[in-house]
Amino acid sequence: MLVNVVGGLGELAKDPPNRMLVRKAGGIPPLVNLLTGTNQALLVNVTRAVGQCAEEQENMAYVNFACNSDQEISIINFLRCLKF
Repeated sequence: MLVNVVGGLGELAKDPPNRMLVRKAGGIPPLVNLLTGTNQALLVNVTRAVGQCAEEQENMAYVNFACNSDQEISIINFLRCLKF
């Protein structure tokens, strides 16, 4: 079920006002935390959702904050290279 929920968030985050809503609802840190999982389907959807949210500069700061120092550089570089 989590795979579908995160997939839905990724679809919603394609629309800029929804990206703001995800951020204001506190959704970015939990999404970033899911990037450490091993479920491939979930990781695909999480990556898309975080990538969509990171399109907004303000959201990118939340992504940075949610990452620990070990994750931050690799996740940020990955998101910058991501093409949807």
